Amino acid sequence: MDIYTNQQSVQVYNGYFMDGTDIGKGDTPYYASAGIAIETQGYPDAPNQPSFPSILIDKTEKYRHVAEYQFGVD
Repeated sequence: MDIYTNQQSVQVYNGYFMDGTDIGKGDTPYYASAGIAIETQGYPDAPNQPSFPSILIDKTEKYRHVAEYQFGVD
């Protein structure tokens, strides 16, 4: 998988602590490692780190967040 984005970072989340008590679509229980989320975004600690690129959005400017995920097989 390749990711192309105009954001500075990628956050990866999984359901490691899910134990089946959370119920999803079709009454499907969610268990640990049943899924993964890959999210492009600015640096999460940017508001606290002056050396990081700003994540503030100016209301007078158009915001554009681009993320392209390409899947392939070699």
